[in-house]
This record gives sequence, C-alpha cells and structure tokens, in this order.
Amino acid sequence: MEPAWTQFESTYKSKVNLVMINVDEDKTPEFKKYMKIRGKDQMIPATYWMDSHGKVLQSKIGGLEASQLATETESAVKKAR
Repeated sequence: MEPAWTQFESTYKSKVNLVMINVDEDKTPEFKKYMKIRGKDQMIPATYWMDSHGKVLQSKIGGLEASQLATETESAVKKAR
C-alpha cells in the first residue's frame, strides 16, 4: 500500500488531513490517539475516513490502490458535508 499511499498523499494532502499509522510504532502520539477507533478490528492494513469530530464515516480493510483511496475519500467528503 505504500506506493499507492504516496501517490494518493501527493494529490490529497492539501485537501484533507491525512494520518498514516504504523502499528509497529505504538508509542507515537498518533498511534495513541487514533488506534482506539479500531476496537476489536485487528486487520491490517485498515483505512478509516473520519469527519472533523472523529466520527468514522467509512472504513476499508486490506490494501487499496491510489484510485480506490481517491474514490473512497471523495465519498467520505460528501458524507461529511
């Protein structure tokens, strides 16, 4: 997912707040803040789209291509409005 994320990030970083969390780095502030949304879902990779209040708008389990990330992000943006 790393190359797809990099491609996606270059397009969307100025449009939405993007956070990537490495589950092997469990001491970071981002890990502590966002991992609580996973609950019992331990599948990785997992991608979550959240509104500005932290509500999960949608999620996908498994790797995603850049085009899939873009499509899902556009859908989440519409839901957040």
